[in-house]
Amino acid sequence: MQDEKFTKYVWSYMESGKNDDEQITIDSVKKLIAARDEIDQRIAKEEEVLKMNNIDMEQSLVDAEGFPITSVDVYSVRRARCAIICAQNDRQKLTSQIEKAMLVLHQQKRDCTATCSEHAAAAKADDIPAVHRTSNAPFAKIAKVMDGSPAFLAGLKDGDQLIQFGSLHAGNFTDIIELLVVVQNSMNKPVRVTVLRNDRPVRLELVPRTWSGKGTLGCSVLPVTPAHI
Repeated sequence: MQDEKFTKYVWSYMESGKNDDEQITIDSVKKLIAARDEIDQRIAKEEEVLKMNNIDMEQSLVDAEGFPITSVDVYSVRRARCAIICAQNDRQKLTSQIEKAMLVLHQQKRDCTATCSEHAAAAKADDIPAVHRTSNAPFAKIAKVMDGSPAFLAGLKDGDQLIQFGSLHAGNFTDIIELLVVVQNSMNKPVRVTVLRNDRPVRLELVPRTWSGKGTLGCSVLPVTPAHI
């Protein structure tokens, strides 16, 4: 459970409506995502109360004659239901803030890329090293690809090492949040992906989208450290 200071920070951030480019950073988005994870844990804890009483969010707490069901801890169930509803509302607000922040981060990265390109164009050709994808160095690793998921349908496999994901490659990748930003801004659109598989590059096309399972990719993406390469 995160401390009170952290929680106050997150909610003051949300209530202030911070959307200025200079105020949104990868760290601030990480804190929002961590807060949403905390809410998910709270919801799961309250759902356990309902499961223990063999009841859901909609079932009546009284019998056909209007008396409380004796096998149900009515007070605990009512409190859990209320807590779940409040937490779900908080989660929805946080998700909205995360999406807005990711859009700003994506725009910041695009602006930076455009500026760097202008500077590069102004330099002498002899001073500019040849760049394709910078290198075939992997920056992330694919794991836990779920059957029927967008990642599965794209042909991704456990152990594939990402060397390109949309505009990301080892030369400009700094944090996994950047990959989340690309995914968020590519919903239902094809993303060009290149992976190293058996030491050979394999080009694929991935379409992030909602499906019957968790997430929009249906796999885990883990940052690669030198020890993993």
